[in-house]
Amino acid sequence: MFKKGDILEADKRKFHQGRHMILIWGEYRNEYDFEGLMLTHSDRYPDNVLLDKTHVSNDHEFRWENTHFVNQLFIKLSDWGPFEKVGEITESGMSFIEEKLTNTEATYYMDYIKHYVK
Repeated sequence: MFKKGDILEADKRKFHQGRHMILIWGEYRNEYDFEGLMLTHSDRYPDNVLLDKTHVSNDHEFRWENTHFVNQLFIKLSDWGPFEKVGEITESGMSFIEEKLTNTEATYYMDYIKHYVK
Protein backbone atom coordinates (compact mmCIF):
# COMPACT_ATOMS: atom_id res chain seq x y z
CA MET A 1 0.00 0.00 0.00
CA PHE A 2 1.22 3.52 -0.74
CA LYS A 3 1.81 6.25 1.82
CA LYS A 4 1.30 9.98 2.11
CA GLY A 5 3.80 11.80 -0.08
CA ASP A 6 4.08 9.09 -2.75
CA ILE A 7 3.54 10.23 -6.34
CA LEU A 8 1.62 7.69 -8.41
CA GLU A 9 0.85 7.14 -12.05
CA ALA A 10 -2.46 5.43 -12.84
CA ASP A 11 -2.77 2.73 -15.46
CA LYS A 12 -6.03 4.29 -16.73
CA ARG A 13 -5.33 7.88 -17.76
CA LYS A 14 -8.46 9.14 -19.52
CA PHE A 15 -9.73 12.66 -18.83
CA HIS A 16 -12.10 11.59 -16.03
CA GLN A 17 -9.65 9.10 -14.54
CA GLY A 18 -6.02 9.31 -13.45
CA ARG A 19 -4.75 11.54 -16.27
CA HIS A 20 -2.43 13.56 -14.04
CA MET A 21 0.10 12.32 -11.55
CA ILE A 22 -1.48 11.64 -8.16
CA LEU A 23 0.00 12.59 -4.81
CA ILE A 24 -1.22 10.40 -1.96
CA TRP A 25 -2.37 12.84 0.69
CA GLY A 26 -5.43 11.83 2.66
CA GLU A 27 -6.95 8.70 4.05
CA TYR A 28 -7.88 5.45 2.36
CA ARG A 29 -11.65 5.64 2.01
CA ASN A 30 -11.97 1.89 1.95
CA GLU A 31 -9.39 -0.76 1.34
CA TYR A 32 -8.56 0.64 -2.12
CA ASP A 33 -9.98 4.12 -2.90
CA PHE A 34 -7.97 6.96 -1.42
CA GLU A 35 -7.66 10.73 -1.11
CA GLY A 36 -4.99 12.50 -3.07
CA LEU A 37 -3.88 15.65 -4.80
CA MET A 38 -3.49 16.22 -8.49
CA LEU A 39 -0.10 17.28 -9.82
CA THR A 40 -0.13 19.22 -13.07
CA HIS A 41 1.82 21.48 -15.40
CA SER A 42 -1.41 22.91 -16.80
CA ASP A 43 -2.59 26.45 -16.07
CA ARG A 44 -6.20 25.30 -16.60
CA TYR A 45 -6.93 25.01 -12.88
CA PRO A 46 -7.63 28.33 -11.14
CA ASP A 47 -6.19 27.31 -7.78
CA ASN A 48 -2.85 25.80 -8.78
CA VAL A 49 -0.02 26.18 -6.29
CA LEU A 50 3.49 26.07 -7.76
CA LEU A 51 5.88 23.69 -6.06
CA ASP A 52 9.59 24.40 -5.80
CA LYS A 53 12.11 21.97 -7.28
CA THR A 54 13.24 21.15 -3.72
CA HIS A 55 9.73 19.85 -2.98
CA VAL A 56 10.10 16.81 -5.26
CA SER A 57 12.68 14.08 -4.68
CA ASN A 58 15.19 13.50 -7.47
CA ASP A 59 15.50 9.82 -6.55
CA HIS A 60 12.62 8.65 -8.78
CA GLU A 61 11.35 8.79 -12.35
CA PHE A 62 9.03 11.78 -11.69
CA ARG A 63 10.97 15.04 -11.46
CA TRP A 64 9.90 18.61 -10.81
CA GLU A 65 9.24 20.51 -14.01
CA ASN A 66 7.11 23.59 -13.34
CA THR A 67 4.94 21.29 -11.23
CA HIS A 68 1.85 22.54 -9.41
CA PHE A 69 -0.61 20.88 -7.12
CA VAL A 70 -4.29 21.70 -7.46
CA ASN A 71 -5.48 23.12 -4.14
CA GLN A 72 -8.23 20.52 -3.75
CA LEU A 73 -8.27 17.13 -2.09
CA PHE A 74 -9.71 14.54 -4.50
CA ILE A 75 -11.18 11.07 -4.18
CA LYS A 76 -9.03 8.75 -6.28
CA LEU A 77 -10.60 5.48 -7.36
CA SER A 78 -8.90 2.12 -7.22
CA ASP A 79 -10.29 1.08 -10.60
CA TRP A 80 -7.97 3.62 -12.26
CA GLY A 81 -5.10 1.31 -11.34
CA PRO A 82 -3.01 -0.50 -10.95
CA PHE A 83 -0.86 2.37 -9.76
CA GLU A 84 2.89 2.70 -9.97
CA LYS A 85 4.97 4.83 -7.63
CA VAL A 86 6.97 7.21 -9.83
CA GLY A 87 8.04 9.84 -7.31
CA GLU A 88 7.96 11.25 -3.83
CA ILE A 89 7.52 14.61 -2.14
CA THR A 90 10.36 15.74 0.13
CA GLU A 91 9.89 16.74 3.77
CA SER A 92 10.03 20.43 2.80
CA GLY A 93 7.43 19.73 0.11
CA MET A 94 5.17 18.00 2.63
CA SER A 95 5.39 21.03 4.95
CA PHE A 96 4.75 23.43 2.07
CA ILE A 97 1.66 21.55 0.90
CA GLU A 98 0.29 21.25 4.44
CA GLU A 99 0.64 25.03 4.78
CA LYS A 100 -0.93 25.88 1.41
CA LEU A 101 -3.69 23.27 1.06
CA THR A 102 -7.01 24.83 2.03
CA ASN A 103 -9.63 22.77 0.16
CA THR A 104 -9.50 19.64 2.28
CA GLU A 105 -13.01 18.27 1.85
CA ALA A 106 -12.43 15.50 -0.69
CA THR A 107 -14.45 15.60 -3.90
CA TYR A 108 -14.56 13.79 -7.21
CA TYR A 109 -12.67 15.35 -10.11
CA MET A 110 -15.74 15.60 -12.36
CA ASP A 111 -17.67 17.45 -9.63
CA TYR A 112 -14.71 19.81 -9.16
CA ILE A 113 -14.41 20.80 -12.81
CA LYS A 114 -18.16 21.42 -13.11
CA HIS A 115 -17.93 24.12 -10.45
CA TYR A 116 -14.43 25.54 -10.61
CA VAL A 117 -12.93 25.20 -14.06
CA LYS A 118 -14.12 27.55 -16.78
